[in-house]
Amino acid sequence: MLILLTPGKERYGETECINHCFEMGLPVLHLRRPGWNLELYRSFIASIHEKHHAKIVIHHHHSLAGEFRLKGIHLPGTDREAFGDGLAKYVKMYQEKGFSVSTSFHSTQEIASNTAAFDYAFLSPVFSSISKKGYAAKKFKAPAARFPVIALGGIDTHNISLAVKWGYKGVAVLGAIWQKDDPAAYFERLLSSYHKAFKSPFALKQIDHVTDHTPNPSPGLT
Repeated sequence: MLILLTPGKERYGETECINHCFEMGLPVLHLRRPGWNLELYRSFIASIHEKHHAKIVIHHHHSLAGEFRLKGIHLPGTDREAFGDGLAKYVKMYQEKGFSVSTSFHSTQEIASNTAAFDYAFLSPVFSSISKKGYAAKKFKAPAARFPVIALGGIDTHNISLAVKWGYKGVAVLGAIWQKDDPAAYFERLLSSYHKAFKSPFALKQIDHVTDHTPNPSPGLT
């Protein structure tokens, strides 16, 4: 699985770049814009070509998943913890409507103690973050988990193959794309590196199937 996360702040030409990346073969986009209200999220999603909506996962304002028939929702670590005993019920509610539900972890211990049935999860920072200065590499090896673990933090064209060797089922990229003058051109290079790494004989032995959640025609979530 290859995932592109949106930058924390809006960038000029961002939606045009995202549409172009989808056309080149981007499988999944995670829309994360802390501080944005519902209408800003709605406007941003509407600016993405409708045929790509089913590839978008949102980190906030989860009700929009049903409105736009998106791929799924994501629970940042603080949101996951805030649910307490209600977490499993919330996750199941969206999964039963056909949405993927993912989350973020920052230690292997967090993953080991988790009991919720997520579809996949980020673990970071695997390598030193490009977008967050001072966010140093933890060099996590992918832990055993009930769900696929995706490497996040410092992912670029040079270390994707190492993520495979460390047992990750996919990678998520942020700073390596959005800090370039031409993000779409760099994405094309990264996509090539991803395919080479994850289609290698070694990778094919390591990668488990990641459930493909296709939203139901009328999810009915409000």
